[in-house]
Amino acid sequence: MQMNVDVTFQNTGGIRTSLNAGDISRREIFEIGPFNNGTVIYEMTVADIKNFLMLSGSGFYSSGCNYTVRATKL
Repeated sequence: MQMNVDVTFQNTGGIRTSLNAGDISRREIFEIGPFNNGTVIYEMTVADIKNFLMLSGSGFYSSGCNYTVRATKL
């Protein structure tokens, strides 16, 4: 399945194993994401994405973008 998106995010708690190099089996897909989570597509600006990442309070796997997390003092 293709989603035709530019950037993706996946919460780190949703990934349960890693992939080895080579062909990907259907079983491996279910082992990686066993919770049958759905996919949501949003149209977001760069500012929206920055805001999302800053306010999320969680880590993410991402694809299609590069960013740096900077620690701040509260």
